[in-house]
Amino acid sequence: MMKINNYYKLIFKKIVIIFLISSFLGACYEEVLNFIINKTWVSRQTVLYGPFNPVYGFGIILLIALLSKKKNKNFFRLWLYSSIIGGLFEYSYGFIVHLLFGICFWDYSNYFLNLNGYTTIPYIIGWGFLGAILIKYIYPWLNPKLEKMTSKLNNILFILITILLFLDLLITFLTLTRLNLRKYNIKPLTSIGKLIDKVYPEKVIIKHIPLIKSKN
Repeated sequence: MMKINNYYKLIFKKIVIIFLISSFLGACYEEVLNFIINKTWVSRQTVLYGPFNPVYGFGIILLIALLSKKKNKNFFRLWLYSSIIGGLFEYSYGFIVHLLFGICFWDYSNYFLNLNGYTTIPYIIGWGFLGAILIKYIYPWLNPKLEKMTSKLNNILFILITILLFLDLLITFLTLTRLNLRKYNIKPLTSIGKLIDKVYPEKVIIKHIPLIKSKN
């Protein structure tokens, strides 16, 4: 039983660390890409606190969970599966964000071969290459290093990191929910909602997450 518990603790630690690294690198990648294209630095974070873009964190975790155990690591097959998984994930993520909050973090409506503005065929192909390279080369190299790192990581430090990450995601979720409800003049029903309205008016939210756009 102890070995099983330790195994799942190790898995959980790896998930948290991979999520943080992927979310951070994803935000950095988009900032650099935006600078190259538009010659301006714009924060690409989609949470209130920290330079993180969770779409990359969740996407990478999903690719690893679904593809890392496959015995046949043929690059073309990995590319094909990653394209399908990544495309469906990006579309679903964008759709759910719009459904829950009435906003979008990206809108590809004017892009070539876009699918309802939530993703595009070229980006789906990009997810395929990202997944194939990740599963075939990066993760096999990274995984043993992560296992050594997580086994040595102080439990108190890890718990603190996990709590801060959870609070960031939770506060962002509640704040974006209230942002959407305020558009319909729906008053908060709880003291938490009133506090969020006071601390996070729209101008503060946009300052933290400049990517936010309304989507009809």
